[in-house]
Amino acid sequence: MSLYKINYDNGSSASVSIMGIPYGDFDRTGHWAIWCIFKMFEAARFQALLNGFLDYKHMIDEDAALSIIKQQMSFDSKLHSLSLKSPMKLNVDCEIKQLKKTSMVLVVQLKNETTNEILGEDFLKVVRISRKTRRSISFPESYQKKYSSFMGTSGHPGTEKEDLPKIPQNAFEYIASPRYSDEDMNGHVNQSSYIRFCMDAATRASLNGYYDHYTKDMCLYPSLQWTISYVGESLANDQLNIFTWQRKNCPEQICFAVLVSERKIIFHASAIFGKDVNKTRVLHKL
Repeated sequence: MSLYKINYDNGSSASVSIMGIPYGDFDRTGHWAIWCIFKMFEAARFQALLNGFLDYKHMIDEDAALSIIKQQMSFDSKLHSLSLKSPMKLNVDCEIKQLKKTSMVLVVQLKNETTNEILGEDFLKVVRISRKTRRSISFPESYQKKYSSFMGTSGHPGTEKEDLPKIPQNAFEYIASPRYSDEDMNGHVNQSSYIRFCMDAATRASLNGYYDHYTKDMCLYPSLQWTISYVGESLANDQLNIFTWQRKNCPEQICFAVLVSERKIIFHASAIFGKDVNKTRVLHKL
């Protein structure tokens, strides 16, 4: 049985049901891994696209692709407590919010299918790019005409471009190397892998006493929000230098910057974590 079920798809919006959480999505602490939640959002969104959402097959081809450049995801702390036994049915709703000549803003909501309560929300800005040059290219005129009602509409503050962060001299550094299994069909490291790398860096920093307040495995603290800028790309076997630090007077806000071979920032993010630590769950508690 497929994990995803299309409820409806009418071009500008779509709805996808999720039939449970895979066992492999639980991390070493027994909680739903935040990088797997990112991947689940991506999977549900892609299912909608393949079934007609945004006329996806008319805007991508051998020469053109879509790439995320900015994203803000917010989460209810309940997500951190869901388990294999959770009776909750999940639903993902996708909508276009804004269209420009080369980019669009989407909103994707994860809901309790029974109560319609929002458990997670993703505002993301995607750009149409040339597969060859990796530069932005325009949507076809026919496409812009069909979705003209979304041209000039408001986007979302979380998808606005941000300046590159200034990495503090005392930032904690962690080195990672992506594997071939971290790459996706666009031929570069997938967005969810950067979240996993950042969580590994944060856990190393936490366990080494670098952060204020946070002293345990960071997977034990619920992620409440991630604001992310994708400004470059990396490939398998690249050396990634990951720097992390806390915002002054705001310990729950943890920042990350990912560089390729200590040269160029390709990813930067600001994450907000819950302050209360949860317990590790053993296998029979899942």
